[in-house]
Amino acid sequence: MVRITEEAKGATISLRLSKRDYDWLRQNSTEVSFFVRKLVQEARHKDEERPLDERIIETRKSLEDQEKSLESAKRNAWADTDELKGTINHYTKDVKRLKAKLAMLEGR
Repeated sequence: MVRITEEAKGATISLRLSKRDYDWLRQNSTEVSFFVRKLVQEARHKDEERPLDERIIETRKSLEDQEKSLESAKRNAWADTDELKGTINHYTKDVKRLKAKLAMLEGR
């Protein structure tokens, strides 16, 4: 399970680890943090290097897929159950995030 929360200094990721892995991570936290930041920067840079049209098309496709999934979940006979409410909430957040990303890419 991964839980991400935002704080004043950035974001925090929570992971379930064994005691041994937790101890190792605490001892090497600076190196791990640097490594993760570098991976994120490289991934962001790779994404930004791609042509804008390609990124817009990919984002539109992802948005359409998420909107279809959201509508399907809402039409489900068990849409009012706790499990599907969580799924619907997840899809709703994804749709909002993708709409914001698309607006940013299109310069709206």
